[in-house]
Amino acid sequence: MNDALLPPAEPGAFEKIRQVILAIPFGKVASYGQVARKAGFVRGARTVVWVLKASVASLPWHRVLRQDGTLAIADPSGRELQHHLLAAEGVGFTPDQKVTPEYFFWGFISKGRAGST
Repeated sequence: MNDALLPPAEPGAFEKIRQVILAIPFGKVASYGQVARKAGFVRGARTVVWVLKASVASLPWHRVLRQDGTLAIADPSGRELQHHLLAAEGVGFTPDQKVTPEYFFWGFISKGRAGST
């Protein structure tokens, strides 16, 4: 079974991750890994995916993306919606459709990894 579909094992993990996602301000983004680390999980990016899938309607899901600034949604219409929602918040994109580093709420390291500051 794909472990991205499994619920968080640690009690309270779901709510911790939800609260971190809710803390990402309008016009800012964070990577799956940043959200996991801020919630106290060193290797919890897949758990973040699970939480987002389980409660997408109640979270600003569009503000969470890959650590390199790319949108992770495979479905073209979903990716287009995420791009539209971020652009409506004033988030900028590079010509190759990556979110520009200054929009990362908790920092960005230019070597393709979102910072954990």
